[in-house]
Amino acid sequence: MRSCWIALVVAVAPLALGRGDDDATTRAEAGAPRREPELRAALADYLAQLRPESRAQAQFAFADPQRLDWHFIPRERRGLPLAAMALPERLATDALLRQFLNTRGYLRVQGVLELEEELREAEQAAGRDGLWRDRERYFVSLFGDLAASEPWGMRFEGHHLSLQFTGVPGSGVAVTPLFLGANPAQVRRGGRAGLTLLGSIETAARALLHALTPEQRASAVIAATAPADVLFGPGQAPPDRTAGVALDRLGDVATARLIELILELPFADLGVAQPEPLDDALDQGGPADGRFVWAGGGEVGAPHYWRLWLGSQVVEWDDTQDGANHVHLLVRDVRHDFASGWLADHRRQERPAGASPGQAAGHEHDESSR
Repeated sequence: MRSCWIALVVAVAPLALGRGDDDATTRAEAGAPRREPELRAALADYLAQLRPESRAQAQFAFADPQRLDWHFIPRERRGLPLAAMALPERLATDALLRQFLNTRGYLRVQGVLELEEELREAEQAAGRDGLWRDRERYFVSLFGDLAASEPWGMRFEGHHLSLQFTGVPGSGVAVTPLFLGANPAQVRRGGRAGLTLLGSIETAARALLHALTPEQRASAVIAATAPADVLFGPGQAPPDRTAGVALDRLGDVATARLIELILELPFADLGVAQPEPLDDALDQGGPADGRFVWAGGGEVGAPHYWRLWLGSQVVEWDDTQDGANHVHLLVRDVRHDFASGWLADHRRQERPAGASPGQAAGHEHDESSR
């Protein structure tokens, strides 16, 4: 079974992306993942392409509380919206997203925006104006001094989308919280009929459920009714990590289905450098810490929820709203959301001898308490 997990960890990197010496030549190759210094440089270049008024909207201090104020609902946001960008800025934003995401990740993000247009058309067809459904209300927010070797942040966010990237020089780039939503999960009308933005994930998760033995399924299915939404949203505590079936108890077929599921998740959508030594990755996300939970029906079309714990990372999926045709997918990391652990190390290293924790210049907010 350890060999199966070795294959899994090799194939799928943790979402907190770790330390390591740069090899600029290798990473300059087409499609090579990018490390923290390269992404910081890309953000600084992006800022230089913005008009002064756009730059003022987009940039914030790293210590600004809104860096931690994330959500996936339609609401007022600070930052630079797509609607306010001139055409060169839109093109620069598109290029920036391609720096942080690979092709599949970029297409999934564009799919979220396309579904916002679908919701507007559906509401207008029902006699409402639908104007609050707006694919232009997605915001870029940048945090920190990108010209210095200091921590930085980047967010791209709007309805059903929240991408966070937090870079800590010398440590890496953390990319959680991460949220994708699809409403409708399957488009059933009009010119987009048949579009299922996250359908491959649902198919893979159901295949894992059906690959369990009866005893394992009895452990995995914790409730006949699914919760109304993901459980680890903004301001919420992590869900139970002891519930469900242990991943180190899976047989070969179920383990293969698990790997297929993880390869469909946003783990594999990032253009950010993948890490760390294998043993360290196994320590963080190996079978002893892994659990799979299901709630609700297992058949196609039934309201359902599932959850994966992989070390410090938790993935949640909920498809219960709008007749089980409205998906929420959330990825969190209890160690590395907003790079909280790395930032604590960074502050300790920069703090003068004898200084109190609050005297570390420029880093007044403690992410670990959020």
